[in-house]
Amino acid sequence: MDRSGIAEAGSIDGLIVAGVNTRDATHYPLTVAVTAEDTVTLGFKYRSDVLDADTVIALAARYLRIVDGILADPAAPVDSLPYLDADELEDLVHRHGGPALPAVPFGDLLSAAASGNPDGVALVDDGRAWTYSELDAYSSRLARLLIDRGLGAEDVVAVGITRSIESVAAVWGVAKTGAAYVPVDPNYPADRVAHMVSDSGAVLGLTVTRHREGLPGGVEWIDLLADDTVARMAAYSGDSVAAEERVRPVRADSTAYIIYTSGSTGLPKGVVVGNSGLANFAAAQREQYGLGSDTRALHFASPSFDAPSSSCCSRSQVAEHR
Repeated sequence: MDRSGIAEAGSIDGLIVAGVNTRDATHYPLTVAVTAEDTVTLGFKYRSDVLDADTVIALAARYLRIVDGILADPAAPVDSLPYLDADELEDLVHRHGGPALPAVPFGDLLSAAASGNPDGVALVDDGRAWTYSELDAYSSRLARLLIDRGLGAEDVVAVGITRSIESVAAVWGVAKTGAAYVPVDPNYPADRVAHMVSDSGAVLGLTVTRHREGLPGGVEWIDLLADDTVARMAAYSGDSVAAEERVRPVRADSTAYIIYTSGSTGLPKGVVVGNSGLANFAAAQREQYGLGSDTRALHFASPSFDAPSSSCCSRSQVAEHR
């Protein structure tokens, strides 16, 4: 259209629109816009400071493969839909990590860390500080208390304690028995807490005085700060717990802990994490984040939240595990 045509079509009281130029952008790393008229059009918008053009083109190609797969067979299971091309599949076949470390029971893994840095600060909480040797000795005494109650591999112990020295020490104590722990955040809604305790099959619970009243019945809860508990633990040795002291042997496929999902699609589901992947996971975390004996890590999430290990450890739902 020439300028006279624009003037005729777009002049209002002497105002002339000579041309329009727009620039679309997104503040998200990647945005997919879909428009449907006679045909369906997909637009992939991206931030060039986050993604490059080749990456976005590859993502778009995978998206289209999935769409083509759905159109070809609408009843096909989602996990059967193709999204990689032949070259990508070939590339993945030849990728692998380093050699796997031998499986180490969770409790032994913790004890090894303590023996390697006994005088180092393990925990700091509201002005309190415990060294690794102090944490190791306390958890060994707690483990022997639990072992004397008949707890061992494949038993489940609920830990109903918020973030604190006691919550970490309780996990260590349970792990040294070979039993599995299920972290239960006492700040969760009461019905969720009750479901986690009953569904996991916990036979005993560990807590502290300030949380005891809000925890469900059905299992006995040991208050770690109660005078009688403190007195009983003092009677046990703080030396390392030997394998022969345990009620049952701990195997690589023994359960280390049970973590519960968010429950966004229904009731929270318990996921079983075995011992077999923990040593490799710990090694990978040390390498990836450059962790050393003087590193400090902030414990900020709910004890019942477990993001990192979801991709590293052998898992199954509680219902399958029983």
